[in-house]
Formats: sequence, structure tokens, C-alpha cells
Amino acid sequence: GPKARERSHQLRDQVDAILVGGNTVRLDDPQLTTRLRGRTARRQPLRVILSASLELPPKARIFDEPRGGVLVLTTSSNARRTRALEARGAEVVRIGEGGAVDLKAALTLLASREIVHLMVEGGAGVFGGFLEQGLVDQVQLYVAPKVLGEGISWAGLAPRSRMADAIQFEPRSVEQVGA
Repeated sequence: GPKARERSHQLRDQVDAILVGGNTVRLDDPQLTTRLRGRTARRQPLRVILSASLELPPKARIFDEPRGGVLVLTTSSNARRTRALEARGAEVVRIGEGGAVDLKAALTLLASREIVHLMVEGGAGVFGGFLEQGLVDQVQLYVAPKVLGEGISWAGLAPRSRMADAIQFEPRSVEQVGA
């Protein structure tokens, strides 16, 4: 709802970068900018896209905001796609060869650029990868009182049938935000 969206934009205003996977860019066409009601964002975070294939639409809205910048991390050597994204203002950095982008290598690169507070916004495969590899310090999960599609699968994790295999969290707080 509106209050949860406002809260997420307040959080965006505090982070150094926001990270999503290429599928999120293709399917949702997000802006990943800070938009605060009634006031101007103090800055725009760096927008980071993980895209092994570089199959990103150059007209995607994520490339529209010049402040903050866009960094695309890839394993692709496709020069044509690289040029198309660079023409839209993105920086394209190749990390490794073939296959998925290595999340630890991505975090190392971001840390070398003084990105300390990274917000991972999705999608499910990206969430699952960060959780599976133990690369998450904090989870802020917003749950609406609605179920849509396949239910509440918010992280693309492999099914776990034993409690010993569960990914565990230590709740710090639970709060209702709006409806």
C-alpha cells in the first residue's frame, strides 16, 4: 500500500545502491529511484543490475534518471549489447565468464567502490542467491493481506523439507505499516 511504498522510498534514500536482476528490469521496468512525497531525495542511489546475458531493454526506465548512475554487472562479452547500454549512460562491467554473475565477486566490486549499504530489491532468483550464500545482513519483508499468482514465494529458494536445512532469521521487530 501507499505507506509501505513510502517507507521503501525512505529506505532507498539511505542506501548507497539498489540491486536487481535482469529479469526484474525486463518484466517490471522499475525506476529504482528515490521518490519521496513532498520533498526531494537527498541523492539517488547507484542502480545495479545483474545480467549474465546483457539482454536488457535499452529503453527501460532504469536508465532515465542520470543521478546515481546505473552499473550493469555481467559475464557476457557481447559488445553490441554493451554499447547499447553504455549509450543510455550505464557502466557495464564484466565479472567472470559465462554463467550467472558471481554474487561474492559483485559485492567485492561494490565494496571497492565504497558501496557499504546495498539494498537488494529482487527478484526471487536474486533474493534466493543472496540468502543461499549467506550474504544477507537484514531482511525487510512487506507482506500484503493478499495472495496473488503462485502464493507467497518471494525468494527463489530450493524447497527445504528438514528444519536443519532452513534459513534462519532473528526477528528484530515486526510492525504494521498502513493496511
